[in-house]
Amino acid sequence: MNLQAKTAYRDLSVTGEDYADLQIIEAEFEGCTFSQCNFAGANLSGSTFEDVLFDNCNLSRVTISDCSFRTVHFRDCKIAGVNFTSINQFIVDWKFERSVLEFCDFSGGKFAETTFVDAIVRECEFVETDLSGATFNQTDLLRSRFQRTNLTDADLREARNYTIDPRENLLTGAKFSQPEVFALLDVFGVVVE
Repeated sequence: MNLQAKTAYRDLSVTGEDYADLQIIEAEFEGCTFSQCNFAGANLSGSTFEDVLFDNCNLSRVTISDCSFRTVHFRDCKIAGVNFTSINQFIVDWKFERSVLEFCDFSGGKFAETTFVDAIVRECEFVETDLSGATFNQTDLLRSRFQRTNLTDADLREARNYTIDPRENLLTGAKFSQPEVFALLDVFGVVVE
């Protein structure tokens, strides 16, 4: 199925389509499901996604400037090199489940209550990002950077491979578990045996 710019789509279910490098700007998607679709390099700028499921899709290098995401679920997706800093942040409600996010930039964003479940979030930037109340359930955060990040009330009990400097980030009420919590001491040169 062809997707057109400046078009509204409701209750659409698409499987196996290739939308790589296409211009699908200012489109509206409501109640849609995309399974095994390739959006790599697509320009989705200005589009609205509400009650949308991306299942086993490639969303690498997509352009999402001024996009809105409301109740959007990314399941088993590949998302690499995406700049999340310029989306419409009025209402952001999304979940990343069993997805791989690499080299993505969330800096400066207001992404409170975001849920990452059994995800790989590697080498991503969370500089001055609001992740208050976020959940990182069974999530690998290897080489992701947290700097001046609001992690108030975030749940990192089942996260792993994170490096978070408690001097530079807000951690009030954040939940951690052992042994990973000892990584918070790395910046102080403390040795725990």
